[in-house]
Amino acid sequence: MAIICITLVVSIVLTVLAPVFSNWIMGYLDARAPYDIQVFGAYNNVYEQEDLRKADYGFVRDEILKKNAQISESHAYYSYFLKEDDFNNRIVYEFPILALSVTDYNRLRSMAGLEIIHLSDNEYTTQWYATASDNDISDFLEQNVKLEISGSTLLPASAASYKDNLGEYIYNDYTTALFILPDWVCEDLMEANYYFIANTDTAMPYQDAIALQDVIGSHASNLFESTGVKLDIRLGTIQTNESISGAFLFRMIMMYSGIVLLIICFTVLALEQLSDSTDFKYRFGVLRKMGVSDSSINSLIAKQMGVWFGLPIAIAGVTAAMLTSYFISSYQSELSAYIGMSNLMSNIIMIMAVIAILLICYFVSTWILFKRNLRQ
Repeated sequence: MAIICITLVVSIVLTVLAPVFSNWIMGYLDARAPYDIQVFGAYNNVYEQEDLRKADYGFVRDEILKKNAQISESHAYYSYFLKEDDFNNRIVYEFPILALSVTDYNRLRSMAGLEIIHLSDNEYTTQWYATASDNDISDFLEQNVKLEISGSTLLPASAASYKDNLGEYIYNDYTTALFILPDWVCEDLMEANYYFIANTDTAMPYQDAIALQDVIGSHASNLFESTGVKLDIRLGTIQTNESISGAFLFRMIMMYSGIVLLIICFTVLALEQLSDSTDFKYRFGVLRKMGVSDSSINSLIAKQMGVWFGLPIAIAGVTAAMLTSYFISSYQSELSAYIGMSNLMSNIIMIMAVIAILLICYFVSTWILFKRNLRQ
């Protein structure tokens, strides 16, 4: 029974979490690939400001055009340090929050199919990653009521925060926010990371995307050796292919393993009860000779099966529910951002309904066969 309980726990958890993981992967794709082509540079390994300014990214657009990618719209821009001293801050989890000009930010929004925003010359706003909680955003804004930059004071705009999907690569490492500043403020700030985004008229063929990624990767390697700037490329074709195959693989492996284990456990429990039915034939025969009605005997059979058939399933169900609840509470922000809690709960309810139907079918069939064995 202990082995069956443990196996049932594993099978239920696998079956319930299979659609969760697959939907998580597909939802994460939407969050990280809002554009067809994304190229971004990082200053993490640059220790001289002169090397940061020496980096040449002109080859990026040239290589994209060589692959006959018909670019419908594109934009190249920089993020900025609020203070030049932030360039030397390389402490893990304490990297500075970078800034974008409102013009560049609106260009990103426009290419992602979003409405542009408006800022006054003395206002700023913030852009947040999808997993940022509302409490974190509120606490941050309370601590940054005024923003002092280059001797100027900026106040939060009426819409002080946005959580629209603009990709995960626009943020600095270990941060989930960006300051959006007026253009005149950014003119005096030091550049931090380089970005190039583009949308194509048609989806790039997978082989061309792989070739383009390899070519730009080779150029990026030379750029890293000469300046320390790390340049990466993300192509929508490759990301979509990897996400779809990964989601399919997760769903198939976990669902197949979970269902097979469930059927094995239910079958073992059913066979155990049916094998015991021959041993109980004499006892139930004595009860019948003592005048106990068939309906009462059927009720006793159901109660006995409810204990020995239902007890391991009930224990496993409670344990699996606790593990699933712990997983959901631990990753609530990610699940809310990539799946949505309503969609998540509907998937879990649907899977639990399938498990319940399977259990009822096994229980009823075992009960019928048990009674038939007693009559024989």
